[in-house]
Amino acid sequence: MHHKVLIMSITRRIASLRLIYTVRSYSFVNRHIGPNDQEIDTMLGTIDCTSLDDMIYKIVPDNIRRAEPMKIGKGTSEYAALNYLKEMAKKNLD
Repeated sequence: MHHKVLIMSITRRIASLRLIYTVRSYSFVNRHIGPNDQEIDTMLGTIDCTSLDDMIYKIVPDNIRRAEPMKIGKGTSEYAALNYLKEMAKKNLD
């Protein structure tokens, strides 16, 4: 039984270190910044949609689409979100 607890502890620590490494190595150059307006128009034309909303209505089933916006609070900056994730990951090391 002691071995299982030790293995679980080591596994959690490795996962935490991976998260910290991922957050630290997440730079502007390495992340995907999405398509530009021309690329979006080309994509929409290819799939016969008139807008991103039209695409979503054609793809997402009615029974899982929300009628009203989610109440999730105000947004935050990328910098603040990454710092929050770093702090959470540090707690896994304790």
